[in-house]
Amino acid sequence: MRKLLILLFALVITACSDSYDNYVGYWSQEDKSDIVTITKEDSKTYLLVRNRLASGEKEEFVLEKNANGYFEITIAFFGVGKLPVILSEDGATLRLDNKVYKKIDSSKAKETIQNTTACKQLSSSYLDERQEINYRDEARRSALKETYIVKQQSIPDCDIGSYIFSF
Repeated sequence: MRKLLILLFALVITACSDSYDNYVGYWSQEDKSDIVTITKEDSKTYLLVRNRLASGEKEEFVLEKNANGYFEITIAFFGVGKLPVILSEDGATLRLDNKVYKKIDSSKAKETIQNTTACKQLSSSYLDERQEINYRDEARRSALKETYIVKQQSIPDCDIGSYIFSF
């Protein structure tokens, strides 16, 4: 009898939970170029923050519930439109416009943001130092390039890019 009551209580709690709560968390594109954070502000308000890691831009949206059971965001781009924010049935994949995001934990999100920031700083330092070297001084430019290739390897998922290392 006790087990039956516990089971019934669990079913009632599950039935009363908001399916939109499954959206809450951190989401990353496979190439880690964007991190999306969805938070629940109160019983009716959900917020989406999209960090574009490559450019450093941050976009914030209020998520709107629609009649089909998913969220939408309103955007102003050549007029006003709505983009669907759709969660997969298993809750592991989020679709926003034509982008696909996978759910990650908060520590992975923070690590990705830290690594991207460090990589961007390294890239900026390299460009600053390279600018100070005469373009004809091939030996110094090559030594600088090698130094930064080694430094880049100490930052997970950092690729300053072949365009920076071209002369």
